[in-house]
Amino acid sequence: MDVIMSYQHSIVVELVNLIDMNIQHDLSIEKLSDLSGYSKWHLQRMFQRYTGMKIATYIRNRRLSKSAVMLKQSDLKVLEVATAIGFSSQQAFSRAFQRFFGESPKDFRTSQEWDFSKHLPPFLIQNPSAYHFIEMPKNIYLLKGYKFFLYHSMNASSSGGEERQKYGSRTGKNTDTLMRTVKLASSGWEVTLSKGYYETRNLTLIRGQYLLFEFNGRLNEYLVFFDSIYDAYLPLLGVRIRNGFLIELHKEKNFQYAEINVKVLIYIGKS
Repeated sequence: MDVIMSYQHSIVVELVNLIDMNIQHDLSIEKLSDLSGYSKWHLQRMFQRYTGMKIATYIRNRRLSKSAVMLKQSDLKVLEVATAIGFSSQQAFSRAFQRFFGESPKDFRTSQEWDFSKHLPPFLIQNPSAYHFIEMPKNIYLLKGYKFFLYHSMNASSSGGEERQKYGSRTGKNTDTLMRTVKLASSGWEVTLSKGYYETRNLTLIRGQYLLFEFNGRLNEYLVFFDSIYDAYLPLLGVRIRNGFLIELHKEKNFQYAEINVKVLIYIGKS
């Protein structure tokens, strides 16, 4: 029995991976049945046993969760987002989005709040190994030694203009360490816009609660990890963010090293 259960579990895991890799395509139960070699009835029964939901529900909710990230992080039109994740029309997408998130795609995009507890993370995703909820300025010592940083708006779609580039240049040569440039204020970041990118020399942190992820590994692994922050980790942790932003903190100026050390700091809100 244990062998059978283990085998069925592995089939469901493979099915989930297949769905997530092809989320924008037509993923009917018939096609999934053909790919897996199981009957539609048996496949549906196995999937629901392990995930607690029907295959069609999982596909729809994963698509909607991915669309939420696209709405916040890009300037794609609603129709373009709907098409990108496999919906047949903007109307069908908007209705499904309203039912799932409780607001229209337009209202969600322009809102300063982002409730990740409403997202559906990938099935069986594991919690990141190193994360902490911290307070600023109490825990500012955790940033010591990080010299270079990249700024990301968590609502890039409503920022306008070149701000949608998202990625910032590293700090200038005159910057010693982050500890020397960090200041605390009631305002936000002190940044200047240069050629479409953020060039930040004096970092001003808002007092409040932050989520801190830590990563040690290879660059290609980090890129996968970073993409998983919005799609998996924040939904898994059920984080609710208002007027949020994300900052990548690096110890080195470039990525020529086999192993990189990065901290990702996300502003959640005032305590």
